[in-house]
Amino acid sequence: MWSTRTLTALAVLLWAAPTCRADPNLAPYDPATMTFPVSPDAAVASARQWAGDSSLSLQLAGIYQMRDVFRQDDYEFDAPGGQHFFVNCYSGQVWKWRSDPAAQACHDHYQQSLSSPLPRLALSDQEQSALRFARAHYPGFDALNMRLSASDDNGYSSGYSHFETGLPGGGFFTGNSCHIFLDPFSGDVYEYYQRVAGLITVPLQPRLAAADAENIVLGPYFSYPRSAFTYRPSRLDVTVDSLGQQRLVWGVWAAFSGEPDFTLQRWIDQSHLGASTFTFGVDAFTGEVVFWEEWQGAPHDRGPRDPRWRSRERHFALAKPGARATTPRLDAQRPEVLVDGRSAGKVLYAPLKRGADVYWAAVYLRSPLWGMTIRRSGRTLVVTGSCGARARLRDGSRWARIGGRAVRLAAAPFVLRGRTYLPLSAWERITGSRFEWSPAKNALLIDTRTGRPLTGHG
Repeated sequence: MWSTRTLTALAVLLWAAPTCRADPNLAPYDPATMTFPVSPDAAVASARQWAGDSSLSLQLAGIYQMRDVFRQDDYEFDAPGGQHFFVNCYSGQVWKWRSDPAAQACHDHYQQSLSSPLPRLALSDQEQSALRFARAHYPGFDALNMRLSASDDNGYSSGYSHFETGLPGGGFFTGNSCHIFLDPFSGDVYEYYQRVAGLITVPLQPRLAAADAENIVLGPYFSYPRSAFTYRPSRLDVTVDSLGQQRLVWGVWAAFSGEPDFTLQRWIDQSHLGASTFTFGVDAFTGEVVFWEEWQGAPHDRGPRDPRWRSRERHFALAKPGARATTPRLDAQRPEVLVDGRSAGKVLYAPLKRGADVYWAAVYLRSPLWGMTIRRSGRTLVVTGSCGARARLRDGSRWARIGGRAVRLAAAPFVLRGRTYLPLSAWERITGSRFEWSPAKNALLIDTRTGRPLTGHG
């Protein structure tokens, strides 16, 4: 779920970024050590089909390694005319395209307009230009019921339009998304992003009402908030979590303050007053907070879109006598996960500490890092590696059978809210990676370059 300000900020960054620079995320392609389900030749064919040019010349620049380690890597190709194509190494989808000349033209128009204003296209005309581009390039645009979910001409650089699959109640499926950035003076598209998850597979009838999701968010979720309120109506969306699973979520827009009498109306009336603002995704069946995004509120995002809507507000007393009300931060004490020195971002299920032992949710064995499958049989968790080798672990027992051998773990697996958590000793045995807890960094450090993953059969 992308906020208007997030997309605007991204557009500004993309527009302002130099077109020629060394990219630390781009690694040379080594066919001896890098094998992917989609070959470079198949990726070239995909890029040519996307561009509608079967003879397009493409040069492999390298492998673009995502900052988020749970995202899959991509081939990056350069084409004549300053075009760049990013093709997913696992799905073969062209998820990003950019034209350096069109981006430069947008920059030049903006610079010229600073001294001698140029006419800008109306936002509706920009949307139509983006729609034509999306229909021509996004696979299954009409079949997936793609609709305009956000657009903006921020007035000082580029414009953008954002399309997603529309839901019957007015929300969107963010797994199918198409972001287009264009020159607001000419309407020329210079950058394109897409995600294609396909059809919706989760039920669209929520178990929790919007008020339930708002109560979860507005409860004492932070360290000593004094006031909390919603500043936009909540909305049902379908999103894809960090493990690639579809989730029906309530999007809840909430603000928090350390002042005891802060309200939505006061925030609107006194625009110089600030608050920590968040977008939350609350699972509409389980009540889990699936994701959140923090950003500072701007006046145009304050207040209801529907005049019938009323803000839900909460006011709290300080939990401890003499405690200081602070600007709340959701993830201030949340442990981080670092893989080979790279941040895994905001993982949905953070590592947990129980006494001297550290655990992590077993569902991450399914991530692209290891690609294993997991299933339950009563109190036993069965993990299967890509080679067919198995590990069997039992809730509450330190004894496990891994790769055909009985081993004693440093701690026993346990189940919390329906999810199995494995001790780091089990993670090391199963994946072959090194797992280490760093109290100084409040982080789980994973080194995938050591050891061997699950081998043998059991």
